Amino acid sequence: MGIEGLADVLQTRQPRAYSWAILRPRRTDRHSEQLNIITHNSMMESNQQFDLLKTELEIIQRQIDKYDQLSMTIKAWSVTLWAASIGWSFQVKRPEIILVAIFIVLAFWVLDAVNKNFREDYKKRRTEISNTFHNLASGSLSSSEIITPKFPIHKWSEVMRQFFQPYIFVLYVSLVLIGVAIYLLN
Repeated sequence: MGIEGLADVLQTRQPRAYSWAILRPRRTDRHSEQLNIITHNSMMESNQQFDLLKTELEIIQRQIDKYDQLSMTIKAWSVTLWAASIGWSFQVKRPEIILVAIFIVLAFWVLDAVNKNFREDYKKRRTEISNTFHNLASGSLSSSEIITPKFPIHKWSEVMRQFFQPYIFVLYVSLVLIGVAIYLLN
């Protein structure tokens, strides 16, 4: 089957709702005419690209909301288990249990930093999509240059940066310091 036959097959296929679109700029070498036929016929229409971007934006926003809710849950469990451990240490009169409370806080601190790192990665992708919408509207971006969906890549090296952000740092350091103070006073 030649290029013309492939173009006919591609024209008759209807794109599925779950199709992945990786759209590339057209090449300008000696095969550009053949590639343009394939590229033109195999790419989604502009409205479909727009809908795919919009759907990706909605999915990413839902994911960010889930990470926000998870962060609140992590903090709540951290404080609850810390307080329970402190209370238990007073009840049984064993200050070593306070060290368990401190370990619990440290474990939840790491978990919250990882969670926040994932959230920030999705937030970066949300910003990219917003900029893509802006550039499409202003005409500085053609629909053939859109790459979607593109899921965030989570870098574990960024977790340490999140670990010391004030919105995470303050709660956990406070709990650790209070735990250490209680341990030293017993």
